[in-house]
Amino acid sequence: MEASMEFAVQEMRKTLHDVPGANLDIFQTSVESLHEEWGSLAQIIKNECQKSNTTSDPAVQKAIKITKNAMSSLQAESSSWESLLNKHRCKSEELEKRVEQARKHGVPLDPKYLAHSTQREFIQNKPDYHSILCRQQKVLQTMELVMDTKCKIVRDLLSFQEQYELLVKEVSTRLASNAGFDDLPDSPVRKLLKGPRSSNTS
Repeated sequence: MEASMEFAVQEMRKTLHDVPGANLDIFQTSVESLHEEWGSLAQIIKNECQKSNTTSDPAVQKAIKITKNAMSSLQAESSSWESLLNKHRCKSEELEKRVEQARKHGVPLDPKYLAHSTQREFIQNKPDYHSILCRQQKVLQTMELVMDTKCKIVRDLLSFQEQYELLVKEVSTRLASNAGFDDLPDSPVRKLLKGPRSSNTS
């Protein structure tokens, strides 16, 4: 944007040299004032961008909600597994104590006490829910951050475009008035100040 403005100023300065009675001092003063206003506007936009709160697209919010529900379900299932595992662990520890005591006293053991528990193997092979939840949480946070950032960029660009158009219109009018182009409707400078026509107009 700054490069475009500088180019426009240079083109206008060149044109003013060929316009009888044009006051370059007034033009330079207007340019300096424009730069000051541009800097102030840029700072205002920056501050507003930092304060603004963004909301994600409804479709994204729905996807996030589904992900959160799935994570809650995983947490509940993980808690159930942990409860079952703790219960089985207590029984297993009690059984090991009985087996150890029986061996010390030479008491014959029931073969079923020495066999591996299928239930124990099944529980030991349960999914690592903690690791899954950690990965899903990172994915969810990243998705929220990316979508909020995109929405923020779009909002900031729209706001910047609106502010820029208002500023250009105001400054263009002032420059044209100070340079004495009000009475020259067909002046190349006035055409330059108006900017290119929309492709939809003929």
